[in-house]
Amino acid sequence: MKKWSSLLTSHNKHSKSQSLRVCHFCPTLCLSDILCERAQAEWQSGGLERSGPLLLPRGGSGGKRKERLFQFLFEMLQTPSMRSCIWWVHSSNGTFQFSSQNKERLAQLWGRRKGNRKPMTYQKMARALRNYSRTGEIQKVKRKLTYQFNEKTLRGQNHTEPSWSWYT
Repeated sequence: MKKWSSLLTSHNKHSKSQSLRVCHFCPTLCLSDILCERAQAEWQSGGLERSGPLLLPRGGSGGKRKERLFQFLFEMLQTPSMRSCIWWVHSSNGTFQFSSQNKERLAQLWGRRKGNRKPMTYQKMARALRNYSRTGEIQKVKRKLTYQFNEKTLRGQNHTEPSWSWYT
């Protein structure tokens, strides 16, 4: 089985002139959508093992529940390559912080994950975070760009996603 990193390396050798951009398949910058289509095909055929976060776009029909922002944020907090955008301040109590320089990148990833046609901005994503404070799932902390999952939400994420170990 090929590893994700070896697929990326082999693709990089052949695509030096292409520009980097955020893709649907992974939460990092890729050289092109061709990489993602190729990696996705290998993943679906079973020829690729997990060697990092593989994030397929969600949404559409099929009776599946839409992914919620707090689930996406929790996933990004577990993804080492996203530490330049979001990180745990205190993982034990669910406190996390956005990077002031890279918060827009994270918002764009969220918009693409949702399947939005227009780019998501941090301002729009922050509005959704404020709505979570009404339900109590996420609270704003008195530090700039800092939020906290409530205990029930944090326990639910740890309980429903037992395979976080492959992220680290």
